[in-house]
Amino acid sequence: VWGGSNYSYYQPALVFLDGVTGPHNISEAASHELGHNLSLSHDGISSQAYYFGHGSGKTSWAPIMGAGYRAEVSQWSKGEYAGANNQEDDVAIIKSRLRHSADDHEDSLFGLATPLKVTANGLVKVTTPVSDPKNQKPHNKGVIEKRKDVDLFSLYVGAGTIDLTATPGWLENYASGDHRGMNLDVALRLYNAKGVLLAESDPPGDTNARIKKQVSGGAFVLAVEGVGNDDGAGYSDYASLGQYYIEGSLPPAPDLTLEKLVIKGPRRLQESGEANYRATALWDDGSSSNLVAVWTAESPLATVDGVGHLQAKAITGDAVVPLSASVLFDGEIYEAETEITLVDRVSGDLDGDADSDILWHHEGDDRNRLWTMDGEGREKVHVVAPGDP
Repeated sequence: VWGGSNYSYYQPALVFLDGVTGPHNISEAASHELGHNLSLSHDGISSQAYYFGHGSGKTSWAPIMGAGYRAEVSQWSKGEYAGANNQEDDVAIIKSRLRHSADDHEDSLFGLATPLKVTANGLVKVTTPVSDPKNQKPHNKGVIEKRKDVDLFSLYVGAGTIDLTATPGWLENYASGDHRGMNLDVALRLYNAKGVLLAESDPPGDTNARIKKQVSGGAFVLAVEGVGNDDGAGYSDYASLGQYYIEGSLPPAPDLTLEKLVIKGPRRLQESGEANYRATALWDDGSSSNLVAVWTAESPLATVDGVGHLQAKAITGDAVVPLSASVLFDGEIYEAETEITLVDRVSGDLDGDADSDILWHHEGDDRNRLWTMDGEGREKVHVVAPGDP
């Protein structure tokens, strides 16, 4: 009825407890009637006006504009299920009437990930609309606002087991125990500071996700996203949207003082080349470890992504690219800077024989290799420490 001549007649939409008993049914009916007020039509099949859904268990599914009273998962739809009689794009229509809520957590840059709030003994706790109706403790939770939204959380831990669970909005008695009725099916992924995937969880028969991973300690990033489900008839990630809550336990981080932040990686790089850089913390006990950083290549001659992977552009003549990393640790910002010399391939003669040479970085042993070339192929291999010219 949105924008129609009969809008004033049909609004507002009222849902009464007498007609649909229980919190799950009320939420389903309220969402359905709101959909009508946003001009959405019923989702059914050829033999019935309301589609009651498919599947079983924790991933049984139904469209909100059908009848989701019996389903564990109810979502906006665009007619992807078998026999659908309505292919209107619910999310696109709603977006044309309303706007998405603001993104609450960083999507891609690891250095801007939201730190998980952890108790002194390593517990990750979270409140819900039941225990915290005014959301006065907003940590360790979020909302997947869009189909491609990914929420990043950072954690720094000691040696032990990372055990984290992400749960859609049915945590506690937020919804009735027999039917969850939420819109989100969630997946988790755990990365180290270099962006290497260490563990992931997307159980086929459930809408929550749990990662339990033994680690030696250091900095990590947890990614939360909405997903579909391929179990049986299933459903896509089209409208896997909504609130989630994170709880669990982490190995307490060692009580160390960060004395200095340094950037590790090659200091010379050929034009159009690429290399990986790391923000390494030097601690007061003499140890070191990599941290998640915000990276900046302060030059148009190179780009650097959220995990320190730098891509050099084509140049004429040698050039210098300032590279910086900043880390938020224990409430303070630490910064490190260095300069990367880009070597023109034409003038990349590093040993004075008028032939271009190749300098590259070996991630395995953290050393640079210099291949001196004789114009026809590799002449010698030189191993040099990071930072050496």
